Amino acid sequence: MYQEADRDFSAGDRMQSTAPYREEHAANRQLGTVQQIDADGNLQVRLDSGQHVELNIREHSHVEYGYAVTSHRSQGAAADRVLVHVDTG
Repeated sequence: MYQEADRDFSAGDRMQSTAPYREEHAANRQLGTVQQIDADGNLQVRLDSGQHVELNIREHSHVEYGYAVTSHRSQGAAADRVLVHVDTG
């Protein structure tokens, strides 16, 4: 279920889209890094695919921090480093 909440992004933050952004041809759950943000809420993002997208956080509010993902979300993805927490108890 979607719940609207404020996000305070800064340049360098990891983010992921939680809905498709069709105008920019960006799919749901794509991960990226915020390159720049201005006072009007305009974000310039470099997606992990190499694609650059621009969006306004006030118009495209389906954006979350992208520092952690579930195992389901990560299936089929490649990464240079992975941290896994395994409960042995």
